[in-house]
Amino acid sequence: MKLTIELMKRLSLYLFLILFALQAPSQADDIRDFQIEGISIGDSLLDFFSRKEIIDNINSESTFEYKDRKFVQIGTSKNSFEIYEIVGLIIKPNDKDFIIYGISGQFSFGDEIEKCYTKQNTISKDIDDLVGENTKKIEWDAKYKQDATGKSKVKYIDYQFKDSSEIRIICYDMSKDFHDPNDALYVAVNSIEFSEFLINL
Repeated sequence: MKLTIELMKRLSLYLFLILFALQAPSQADDIRDFQIEGISIGDSLLDFFSRKEIIDNINSESTFEYKDRKFVQIGTSKNSFEIYEIVGLIIKPNDKDFIIYGISGQFSFGDEIEKCYTKQNTISKDIDDLVGENTKKIEWDAKYKQDATGKSKVKYIDYQFKDSSEIRIICYDMSKDFHDPNDALYVAVNSIEFSEFLINL
């Protein structure tokens, strides 16, 4: 599969690991103004993949299925990505247009969780300067539900837009005993519909 980067549609907001460079107006109130690897909420996945590639990915064992298979997440890891190591794309598997409802980018940190927290805060400070007054910022911690031992932890910084869409910056502090002990940072951009779906899970 080859993921191409489309020309910037409305404005560009790229979330960098080393240098958090932003191109946006002084205030961004629409979740579609934010991009990850040139991809925005509301784009069609057909702009980046062939229909066959999408269907093959939907049927892949590595694709994550949400409750009642309303949404699936296709994970892609490509050398062509400019910033992120892995990009996840949320779509409805039965949507013929394969509209994108959520996008996430991932960085790995091994066992260096403090570096993850540092980058999380850097990204958060830059987003603070972009979002409008109607955006609510929430910081919270939780245990990672998939780790039955309760040793793995998650730190969230969420930006909730007035229309319920959101940006999430998440650090996963994984236990060394967990089957995947790698600490990681996720930056997620979620549409209104997908955000509300997650709340009601």
